[in-house]
Amino acid sequence: MSPLDIVFLVSGVGYVLARRTLGEAPHAGLPLVAPVALACEGLISLSGAHPTGPAAATAALAGAGCLLSVAVGLARGAAVRIGERDGAPWLRYGSGALLLWLLDAALHTALALLGWSRGVLLAAGLGMVAETLVALHRAARAGRTAPGAPHDPHDPHDPHDLRAPDGGRAPRAPVPPFRRRW
Repeated sequence: MSPLDIVFLVSGVGYVLARRTLGEAPHAGLPLVAPVALACEGLISLSGAHPTGPAAATAALAGAGCLLSVAVGLARGAAVRIGERDGAPWLRYGSGALLLWLLDAALHTALALLGWSRGVLLAAGLGMVAETLVALHRAARAGRTAPGAPHDPHDPHDPHDLRAPDGGRAPRAPVPPFRRRW
């Protein structure tokens, strides 16, 4: 792994960590830019690599590393908190997602120690792409993809509807922490 690859990895991961720890709106394109760039740089880095051991073992290690990173990324995407901020949808990391980042860092370190350091960029990028796609999908299923989009006040499945089932007003239970405004 070259020093430029290390700088690219640290800056890409740091950028995603900072944005999601502070919170961001779930737009389809912007959150994918850094992860896709990291995965592309990983592919470019691998295209010029020569296997250090048997080709089958190197390919198996590469495939296992990418699959594990994608699995951790899917779990991180499921751990992202979906809420609102100033009436707009908002994605933010919680403690579970940050713990999964530590697991992912340990995974990438182990891959580098096993001799697959060139594939760490690709695995990290694929994991972040998987995380982003899961988080965006969850936000879309929760109906929180367009900032400021109006909700239907007559929709019986609207989580913000305060009407009782008979149409009258009823006291509402406290809002769970993942629905609170930050």
